[in-house]
Amino acid sequence: MMSEARPPQFRQLGADDVAAFRSLRLEALRNHPLAFRATHAHEAAQSDDYFRQRLSNGAVFGAFVDGALVATAGLAPDPDLPSRGVVWGVYVRDDRRGGGLAQAVIEALLAASRARHHEFRLRVIATNGPARAVYERLGFRKTSVERSLAADGATYEYEWWLLQADGR
Repeated sequence: MMSEARPPQFRQLGADDVAAFRSLRLEALRNHPLAFRATHAHEAAQSDDYFRQRLSNGAVFGAFVDGALVATAGLAPDPDLPSRGVVWGVYVRDDRRGGGLAQAVIEALLAASRARHHEFRLRVIATNGPARAVYERLGFRKTSVERSLAADGATYEYEWWLLQADGR
């Protein structure tokens, strides 16, 4: 008899999760370099202390399936407006995409952060239709478009999206 798959578990990552977070973050940067401002080469050269700091600057939530970290979403205070949270590092392992993990891990992150932030902002490459659809379902609205130089030396369109903490 086949056992039922356990549902994913969502929680904030902490110091004990540094190795798993580092591994998944480097996978994201390697497999989807245009989705992130950071580069694989830069972050691969960083120590565990760097990743520990990333986990403690704001919040990073993860989705765990059978004990393995398979998705992340981070939030940091906007340096220009600390009451605004900037969502960063949204990633779902390729073999886990399409099952709602991105939306669920972002929902967990936002639910834990609404008391500290009145709005949330994020940036996404304009060609990432699946991510844009998730953000729209969550209530984010596109506010602007910018052309930006990516790590590969080419220029791409990126969109800024905004969500009011009260869902407006």
